[in-house]
Amino acid sequence: MNLKKYTIVLGSVFVLLTGTVIYGIACGGWVDPYDDHITFYNNHIAGDPDYKPFYYIAYETLYDYSEPHDPYNQNIAEWKKYLGVESMPDSAVYRAIYTNNSESFELIKNKKETEWPDSLRKNVFVVELAKKKNADALTYLSFAKACEPYVNTQYSEWEPVKPDANSMYALIKEGIQQVAKIKKDKFLKLRYGYQICRLAHYSGDSEGCIQYFDTYVTPNQSQSSVYYWTLALKAGALRVIGKYPESAYLFSRVFSECNNNRIIAYQNVGYLSVYNKYNYKQALPLCKNSTEKADLLAVETLGNSGHALPEMKEIYEYDAKAKCQDVLLVREISKLEASYLSPKLMQSNKKDSLLLKATSAAEPNYLEVEGKYADSLFRFCELVSSERKVNEPALWKISGAYLKFMQRDLKSAKAILTQAESMKMSPKVKDQFEVLRLLITINEQDKIDATFEEKIFPSLQWLDKKRKAELDQKTNDLFSDVPFAKINRYLMLTILAPKYEKQNDRVKATLCYLQSEMISEPGIKKAEEENAYAWQLPVAIDYLRNAMNAADIEKLMQLNAKANKTGFEQLMTTTFSVLGSNFMNELQGTAYLREHQFAKAITAFKKLPANYFEKDPYKTYLAANSFVDLINDTHAPTERDTKKFTKLTFAQTMLAFEKKAKDDPKNAAFCYYQMANGFYNMSYNGNSWLLVNYSWSVTDRDYLTADLPYLKDYFYNYTAEKYYMKAQKLSVDQNFKAKCSFMAAKCFSSRIMYPTVPDNADNWMERNNRAAERYYELLITNKYFADLKKNYSTTPFYAKAVSECSYLKDFVSRR
Repeated sequence: MNLKKYTIVLGSVFVLLTGTVIYGIACGGWVDPYDDHITFYNNHIAGDPDYKPFYYIAYETLYDYSEPHDPYNQNIAEWKKYLGVESMPDSAVYRAIYTNNSESFELIKNKKETEWPDSLRKNVFVVELAKKKNADALTYLSFAKACEPYVNTQYSEWEPVKPDANSMYALIKEGIQQVAKIKKDKFLKLRYGYQICRLAHYSGDSEGCIQYFDTYVTPNQSQSSVYYWTLALKAGALRVIGKYPESAYLFSRVFSECNNNRIIAYQNVGYLSVYNKYNYKQALPLCKNSTEKADLLAVETLGNSGHALPEMKEIYEYDAKAKCQDVLLVREISKLEASYLSPKLMQSNKKDSLLLKATSAAEPNYLEVEGKYADSLFRFCELVSSERKVNEPALWKISGAYLKFMQRDLKSAKAILTQAESMKMSPKVKDQFEVLRLLITINEQDKIDATFEEKIFPSLQWLDKKRKAELDQKTNDLFSDVPFAKINRYLMLTILAPKYEKQNDRVKATLCYLQSEMISEPGIKKAEEENAYAWQLPVAIDYLRNAMNAADIEKLMQLNAKANKTGFEQLMTTTFSVLGSNFMNELQGTAYLREHQFAKAITAFKKLPANYFEKDPYKTYLAANSFVDLINDTHAPTERDTKKFTKLTFAQTMLAFEKKAKDDPKNAAFCYYQMANGFYNMSYNGNSWLLVNYSWSVTDRDYLTADLPYLKDYFYNYTAEKYYMKAQKLSVDQNFKAKCSFMAAKCFSSRIMYPTVPDNADNWMERNNRAAERYYELLITNKYFADLKKNYSTTPFYAKAVSECSYLKDFVSRR
């Protein structure tokens, strides 16, 4: 097979059979492996929970590292049935078998019940074991406990511990002797065989393990989990002695028949495939029937991260009802979502304002290959659904419709969905049917209006209920078990929001982004308490803070306060309504600051608690004098930071200067100069950037979209420069005028960009050196430097500026 092989690296048979997996994530940006691509498909639709560990996932070897069925529970059930105590609580059996040590069992065997500690005397299962009729069972459990220290050791490549082969062999002999004493009790014989094989395996006696299995386990074969645990030991021993096909075949039987030991079986088949150059065709002759052949191929195919359609077709020929076939279909859908759907949607969003990341490259030839594969998978889905041999033909029919949706063939997708409507569906498949119908309906609509919103409202409401139910039950930060929350997320992010943005309706787009967030309502309230909105609602908060102007925010707040909302509006404002008023008032005030509407900013900021700006980040990043005029910019504290300003007091001060400039012409120059200082310091270069932005990085000018409403002034200081020039024009003080020219020069220099040098350019170092020289030349030829030297070279400020500003000094020295 042309497989992208398993990424399992395991050091020994011991590691394989204990299920230990060691993996690492390199330093750098981290991607949630369960949310690495756009999806509108419930990946839990088939095989849940039995095959959940083997769902497709890009960055891990398994989707879930826990067996879906607890081996303890199944063994406990077998013991209860064996002793005829089915009504006994599982907890009592668990404590008796798994928490007691060998000394406890010696007490039970050799002491009267009155001499037992309370932990034994009060355990009803222990009391049952102590009865004379169960003496053989008690003897076995005592033997099993004696074996445990030799087979439950922790493996370490750094400090490997050599097994105590002599002691283990002595226990094997004891076990064989005990088996000889038991005549017809297959239940205990099987378990003794398990302990004997386990001791042989971990002592390094692989040949012995195989022989003991054939002698003591095969005659007592049953559907017990213990039989398959022992079969896995034999399979591991066969791998050690080089019988790879035989090993793979037995592991495939364990995988198929033992639902609490599948992960180990799967990992071992992967190990055989990668390290022992085993090919499944070598093991096919060992299979007893076509179903076993299908199972054998399915185990290996579950580890295929590439195109698995050829293997799926072969499995279908062997056994159309193969247990894994539906799971393999869902895996292929998930792969195409990552390799085809996600890049296609990213291409359609040229600005990529959501910073969506796909796991695959989006070159046209690559997408063409993936598109052709989607066609091939679609044809197979159509064949399988029409022949109706599989367990659920409707799953295959609807998956075919989804593949057409991926390719944006809405007409075909809709027609196939219509055909599927009369087919029998499980609840999960029916849910996927409804999701796909909603997707097609929205994508067919060119313009969204109030009538259409009410049309899709019932479906969105249904999806939202499923989203909330999943998020309310989520116990960690990973998105592994929230398929409908993810479907809702990407419906909002990649379909509805872009449609509203295309209609220039940023208010509804914002609501879409808010509804897309993967957080419950209690989580949003907690985020407010912890000042963590930006972490918990990253896409929506980023859009609110960077794409919305003050008028948009006002409309959004008015919509939320609307008394007679439509059903659609009620639904879409659900998340927004949970945001605290403090957040919105601060956001609105900041939007007004960006637009220099200081009176309105004051009104918004006054609605905040009096101590609102005393906390971080304001406490740390608004600690400077926002009206200082520094020759050299810095974000570090200076001796001139004798007064600090909050967003409120800054807006009040700017408004006061603005009013005074109009009312007192004599002091207008001073007022405009102070306002220019305020405008400059609230810019990217200034000491009070937090007044209008929420984060700062040296790479911001490289990555932030330049056409966002406020960024022109934030990065390039046009308004500050304008006000410095207004101040200079109104003044007759030469030293003051010199200050105005110098500060205007700083504004002008903020628009000088470092020449771009491509990372992959030939002679990068040489080209970068030339770029640095060019950048330096642009900085020292600032047009205001000439004005300073020509008109103000005799002023005290000029002398100070030349001594402190290296660029001005170099300009002067050259001339």
